[in-house]
Order: sequence, then C-alpha cells, then structure tokens
Amino acid sequence: MSTHVRFYIVAIALAIAGCSSTSDLAVNTGTGTLYGTISNSSGALAGITVVVTPVGGVALPAVTTNNAGRYRVAGIDVSTSGSGTVAVSSLPTGCTIPAATSYNGLRPSDSLDVDVSVSCTTSASVGTIIGTITSSLGGGIAGAHVTITPSGASALAAVTTGSTGAYTVNSVPVGSGAVAVSSLPGNCTVPSAKSYSSLAAGKIDTVNVTVTCTPTTGSLSVVVSAPNGATPSVTVTGPNGYSKSLSATQTLTNLAAGSYAVSAATVSVADAIVASVDSASVKVASENVTGGATLTDSVTYTARVGTGALWVANSQGSHAFVDFTSAQLSSSGTPTPTLSSATAAPSANNVMAFDAHGNLWAIASGSSQIVEYSAAQLTGSPILTITINDVGGVQINGIAFDAHGNLWLANYYPCDIDEISAAQIAGASGSVTLTPAMMLNGCGATTVTGPSALAFDANGNLWVADIDSSDVYMYSASALTGTGAVTSEPTFQTRPGIAVQYLAFDGGGNLWISGGNQIVRLSASQLASGGSNSPVTVTPSVSLTVASSGSGPCAPFITPVMEGLAFDDSGDLWAVDNASATVIELSATQLPSSGTVTPATTVSSSNASLGAPWTLAFNPRPTSLPAPLTGPSIARRRK
Repeated sequence: MSTHVRFYIVAIALAIAGCSSTSDLAVNTGTGTLYGTISNSSGALAGITVVVTPVGGVALPAVTTNNAGRYRVAGIDVSTSGSGTVAVSSLPTGCTIPAATSYNGLRPSDSLDVDVSVSCTTSASVGTIIGTITSSLGGGIAGAHVTITPSGASALAAVTTGSTGAYTVNSVPVGSGAVAVSSLPGNCTVPSAKSYSSLAAGKIDTVNVTVTCTPTTGSLSVVVSAPNGATPSVTVTGPNGYSKSLSATQTLTNLAAGSYAVSAATVSVADAIVASVDSASVKVASENVTGGATLTDSVTYTARVGTGALWVANSQGSHAFVDFTSAQLSSSGTPTPTLSSATAAPSANNVMAFDAHGNLWAIASGSSQIVEYSAAQLTGSPILTITINDVGGVQINGIAFDAHGNLWLANYYPCDIDEISAAQIAGASGSVTLTPAMMLNGCGATTVTGPSALAFDANGNLWVADIDSSDVYMYSASALTGTGAVTSEPTFQTRPGIAVQYLAFDGGGNLWISGGNQIVRLSASQLASGGSNSPVTVTPSVSLTVASSGSGPCAPFITPVMEGLAFDDSGDLWAVDNASATVIELSATQLPSSGTVTPATTVSSSNASLGAPWTLAFNPRPTSLPAPLTGPSIARRRK
C-alpha cells in the first residue's frame, strides 16, 4: 500500500475518532505519530500518563489521555528504526502498570494506532471524576484547585485545572460525594461544593462547575458632537499610563477600574479667508470606571463667538469694534456686522490685537490705557484695564504681541517702545497700573522720533513704523531682552518713500507698509540684506496705489487713506480706507506688480457701523503668518 493511500486511510480513521486529520498529521519529515486508547476491562481511562520511546532514541515528553482515554504523540524519530515502546503510568489505584507495549513499522509522515490494556484488580471499587471549571464571564479557569470528598470518607488530594479549566481525578471511591473548588481569581466567588452520585466502578462521571465572577474591567462611551468641517481632538487618560485619542464618538472597552480624565482641545476649521475656532465642553471631566459597568460622557464642540471673522477698530461712532464673517467678506457689499462692541469708539487712533488665546487687546482712555476683552465676551466689558506708568508720558499708537506672550507698545509721546511682560499680564486682574518691564530708547535716542505701529517677523525681530520720520526700523530679538530703561539703536533702518502708517508681514516674510493712498512692499531679500542705524532710502519692490473710490458725499473722487493692514488665509491683503470708511481686499494676484489697483472686494456700511475705521485684525490670525504662539491663558490665571 502506498504512503499516500495509508495517509488518507489514517486520516479517515482519525476523523471518526474525533481527531483532526489535517493538523494531527502535520508532522516533520522523518518522523511519525502514534495514537491509541488506554483502557481497562471497564472502559477508557482518562488522565493516564503515556511515554513513547523510539528504539535507539530518547523518551519523548509525556502526554496525558483525554476523557475518552485517547492519546497522541507526534514527532517520533523513525530515521533509525520504526520501532519503539509505549509505557503508561499514573494509573488508578488497584491498577497494575503493564510492561511497555512495543510498536513496529512506523514510517516517515505515517502513523500507527497502539492501544494499551491495563489490568485493574480493584476496579469494582473506584471510578474517575472529570470536568471543567468555568467562569460565569466565559472561558475556563486555569490554576484552580479541585478537591473531591467521597461520602463518609476523607478528601482526596487536590488536583489543579489546566489551561482550559479541565481536571481529572482518578481512583475515586464509588458512590456519591462532593466536588469543591478553591484558589480562584480574586474577582471570583468560591462556590458551594457540587454533589455527584452513583459513580460506578471503573466508570467516568463528569462534574462541571461554573464559578460566579465579577468583571474586572468596564467601558466608557464618549459621545463627540462637532460642527461640520471640524475634526475633534479628544483625549482620555487613566490608570497605568492609559491614553487614547479620539476624533469621533467611540466606546472604550476593557478599561481597568479607576479614574479616567476626559479632555478636549480647541480645534480650527479651515477657510479660504479666515478659519473659525471651535471650543469644546466636556460634560464630566473625570469618570470613575468600575468593573462590569459602562459610563457615558459627552464632548460638544461649538464655534467660538467672534472667530472666523475680520475685526475692525473704529475711531468714531458708538461701536469701538465690529466684525464681519468670512461669508460677508466673500463679496463687495454693505453687510451688517455680526458682532458690535458695547463700548463706544475712543475718538482717537484705535489700535487692537488678538493674543494667542483669542482675547482682544486695544487702546483706551486717550491712548494711556490698554484694555482686554476675553475671547468668550469680545463685545462685553473689558476684563482687564492696564494704566501705563511711564515717567516720560503715555500716548500709545500701536500694540503687538511677541511669540512669548509679551505685549509691546508703540508709545509715541516719550518716543518709547514699552513692554508689558507675559508675567505682568498673568498676574493682573481688574484695573491695575503697571510700569513697563522694559522701556526701549526714548526721545534722547538718535533714531526714534515717533513710533506708531509695530510688527514682529518670524524670527522675533521687532519692526517699527515711525510716523514723524517716515522711517521703518528693526530691533533684533536679542535687543528685546533687557529690563527697565534701555537705550539701543536699531540694527536696520530704512525710508521707503511714503508717509508710513501701519505694517504687516505676509507668509513669505515680505513687509508691507501703508501710507496715504499707497501700500508698498519691502521684500524679504531687501530686509535680509541688512542696513545701518541711519536712515537709508530704499525703493520698495512693489508699490501699489489704491484707486480713488466713487462713493460718499464727495464722490466720485475720494482719495483713499490707507491705515491698518492684515493678510488672510489665502494670502490676500485687507486694508482699512479711513477716508471712505471702507475695508478693501487686494487679492494675492494683484500684489506682485506695482501700479494702480482697484480693490477686489470693498466692504462698507450703511448703518454707520464703520466710523472712521483705523485698524483691523483677523480672528484667529492666519497660520501662515508670524504669530504669538504662547502666553498667559485667561482661563488659567483668573477664575
């Protein structure tokens, strides 16, 4: 008979016996497999130890018969001989260990069936108890101790369950008794002993025990709601370093019992003009997860009021600040602002800036005070008023934040550039008087005569527009680290040829300057070429003349007066035309070449919401531009 034929015959026989013909016959080349049944005159014997020793080789690891008395030993070396012996041990009491049974003719990739019959002289008085200890949560319990106590007799030696929870106890006196389970996991309750009866001599009875166990893990369902376009950023942290990031609703399972923190970061929703900011509200910040329970928490994102908009500061009228949304800016018109401040315009130069946390800062009270409006209440009353204490006097014309959250002021009257540090801001509340942490230069300096507007570049250098000299000069970041009164000449000074007013950097590091009816550009390469601390006249790389408008009481010839500048997320430049009380947009395609330009978009007001507008700022600031990255958070420093 061929090997292939023998293989299929054996496979069929094994399938009938309850074995897997595919996996059981998957043996190495040069080895064979033995199968068989260990039994006595009363039937199969479970839990018997079987050891196979090939001729000329060493004994293979012992195996144990299953509940049907079957055993299987694979990987038997047949390279020397296809012969060997099968020895059995661990027999029930009263059974005699037989001599080893020989086998012959085992060939590579083949199998033989070798049965062993055991003689038991006392088989009439004992039997076998088998079973499985399982958890009420599912699966067998490994390592549990099983003790059988026959009725009227002492307890037998305990046995330990295997990896599947199975156990076998041989030589159990016939009749009735009880099966007790112990050494269970800590989350399981020791059950009452389970009785058995009518165990017959030489027979096998099955006693399974299900143990009641309490789940050790729980679940937390986090329901996340957000406006269209927003990608939530939710983090769940817990015991043993657990951390999970979520961007949508999810149920977290198999969590160890303990306290879990749910937090959510503010996210932005991109837009061609200005992004909106979505703030998150977590219903329960700390959840206590318990075994077997599922908790539910919720995170709700809502658009932060005042974001996704261009804010304009008025110098006249009943509203110091108004905003126009991205949708309102998409085309020319006379939209009604979505938000208008309750504070009246200061009847003076009105300059504003947003910090890294979305709080609005502005000049107030005759240019001697700085006020802060919280991100949550941009149109309400100021939450902080800072009166500037500068011995030389105070007339603030411009403000800007650096990347560390320090607030810098262009103090025109004493020719100072003052710094209110982030630490000073963090410790202030209500109404306070602060002496600047640093006061740079003063009227005694050679260069500074009338600082009016400020802007930081991507390297942290401070650029200043001087309306008296029409110069633009730069202080390097290293010059801004002093304290108290500091005299330091700028490292770069230039005269662009216009009556300079306000400054703005684009995403390429080019500096744009407003003045009269013009907007000019000093390229990044011109700024990088350096200069001296004496004014050097330079020809701007781009000079744009804004075309006269044809509206208003003096139509059709209103010569623009360009003031505040701001770039949007597409690189388009927005500017305030103070003369016509409008906000204009010059598209990115209009900016590379000099000449007279007609605004791509003009936003005006039919209800006097724009009253001699002076400056403007996007909320939030476009991500492509130099921006304040850190600083004191209002939520952290004041409750």
